[in-house]
Amino acid sequence: MTHIYISNRRGQAQPGSSGMPVVGYEIRLVDDSGQEVPAGVPGQLRVSGASAATGYWCRSQETRRSFEGEWFRSGDMYVRSQDGRYTYLGRAGDMFKVGGEWVAPAEVEAVLMDHAGVLEAVVVGRPREDGLLEPAAYVVPVRDAELDEVALGQHCSDHLAGFKRPREVVVVDQLPKTATGKIKRSAVREWAHGAPVAVA
Repeated sequence: MTHIYISNRRGQAQPGSSGMPVVGYEIRLVDDSGQEVPAGVPGQLRVSGASAATGYWCRSQETRRSFEGEWFRSGDMYVRSQDGRYTYLGRAGDMFKVGGEWVAPAEVEAVLMDHAGVLEAVVVGRPREDGLLEPAAYVVPVRDAELDEVALGQHCSDHLAGFKRPREVVVVDQLPKTATGKIKRSAVREWAHGAPVAVA
């Protein structure tokens, strides 16, 4: 898009919110069928504005996936409040449904890392025997800290709705990362699907 299209304003910022649309840009939140969702319901972000690219250089397939007329499919999930503020929930490919409700891994991870004994955390959808998904967390404890898993479970219960709470917390020595230090969420998903895990 080559320009900021959602932003907080001086004196109007709210913690956790990305803000409101910038003048000159239109924002839509849609479901899987492309229908707009109401306030309070997570949706896939579409944005339109004069600064939008016409496509990706020499990447025609990705251009077809990402550009829909004047609208750009960002790949991000957001939710809009009643007063028009937008809150980022994560990448669309990272979110998953539990009991028909969207779970934003970033929200659960923030709660886990708010616990004094947790240094890093990743939450992914783990398949159950019936094929449905449930939240599973992989956490790296603070160095030399004894992670009280019972207390951590209570911490999650105090701050998360029941369907968002991890059904299992796996303590690991480290999380898989790219050369630039970004967590490889795809590798953690492989753990959740049965690949060997280097546990602490």
